[in-house]
Amino acid sequence: MSVFCKPSRKWYIETRKNRPKPSRFERNHKDHCFDKATGQIYTETIVGTQIGDDKFWQHRLNTTPKIGHHERTLDIAALNHRQKKANFKGTRSLLLTSLEGIISNVYNLTSPLVELLSPQLIELLWKTLSERSLVSFHVWSLFSDRLNEDSNSLKGISRYSQIINTPRSALATYTRALTSINFNFITALTLNIPFPLPDLVRLSELVNLVALEIINNSDPCQSSVSDFLVKAWSLSASNQESFQILRILKLWYHREITPNSLEHIARFPALAIYDVRGCSFDGYKHPRNSDWNFKGICDPLIKLEKYMNERVNFNGSLSKPSDQKCHTEAVAPNSWDDKIYKLIHIIGQVRTDYDFQKARSIAKTTSAYMKRRMGNAPLACLSLGPAYPIVHKSLLFLKMEVSDQNDKIEMSLVSQQKMIRRKTKRKLHDLLGEFS
Repeated sequence: MSVFCKPSRKWYIETRKNRPKPSRFERNHKDHCFDKATGQIYTETIVGTQIGDDKFWQHRLNTTPKIGHHERTLDIAALNHRQKKANFKGTRSLLLTSLEGIISNVYNLTSPLVELLSPQLIELLWKTLSERSLVSFHVWSLFSDRLNEDSNSLKGISRYSQIINTPRSALATYTRALTSINFNFITALTLNIPFPLPDLVRLSELVNLVALEIINNSDPCQSSVSDFLVKAWSLSASNQESFQILRILKLWYHREITPNSLEHIARFPALAIYDVRGCSFDGYKHPRNSDWNFKGICDPLIKLEKYMNERVNFNGSLSKPSDQKCHTEAVAPNSWDDKIYKLIHIIGQVRTDYDFQKARSIAKTTSAYMKRRMGNAPLACLSLGPAYPIVHKSLLFLKMEVSDQNDKIEMSLVSQQKMIRRKTKRKLHDLLGEFS
């Protein structure tokens, strides 16, 4: 028979000493709210919402474009200093007040509103926004078109570049803002992360796409980029629906890209550089009767510069358009967007931007936009995903000259139309001379 002994009080006190004390949350009674109607006591807490996507990425602020000290544009600080120096008393001028109002509501600006502003006011707004780091893709797209149309040479206008290291939305979210049906600007897109195949097929809707880079940084055998995707793009390009100004196509580390893709890329009317670094081109033998020139492993920029030098030495001088502007952008040399810009510029010099003019005529743009060439069109560069070091060198295919017979026929028709216009002007001049 077991006998139960009641523990002594001393034993109870000794065992309770080393026991951890329960944690108590010190409540602040000032945060408590009392509801007189129900008699309940409650607290209110404000929790910030987490951004789950990049739906409004085009309104996100980007790095400030560098503006040189030699530029003569007037800013708001200079106006304020001038008024103080003149011992001005009273309220600020209507110009300064309106400028501050526009800058504080810059995200509500639209293209029709910008067109109503004078060129001097637009130039002043752009420099002020740049100095205050308020430049986003939306702001740049509004100001770049107008300032480039007025032959302005402000820094940061002709080129925009942005890198989104962790994209959180579908590809269509980014391409929708990058699309310009009237070719107010051209787009260069770099994809460093995988996207679903349907999203890649819908890249054909990006009509102003001039350069496309798809880099696979994972397993090359698990990539969704293949000859089938290139064929789908080529069918859309052959119907003159998309890829009419695509000059650069770089597909890196995709094992499903084979020499069979050369048959499909022949349908791209403006494609000049086809870079298949790290793809299934091992032991490839290039046929002699192909329209593409196989350059092997080389740097495309060095190869094009060498081609340009040979062309200049052969022809004596390279013809440039009269309205071609010389950009001196303050961009870091050999950066990813700087290389794309140089390649596009060299190809445009060789082809005299005929592919760009043809795409504009197909899109039926206005005559004011038709005067601009691709070398003058603003360039928007967007990179999605982090950049990794490149292991392999470029495996390059080049096609610099226009070899399509339809293009040659259309070029001859354009020259004939110019001759007819000249003759018409001469007849009109002779007719007016008879009345004088």
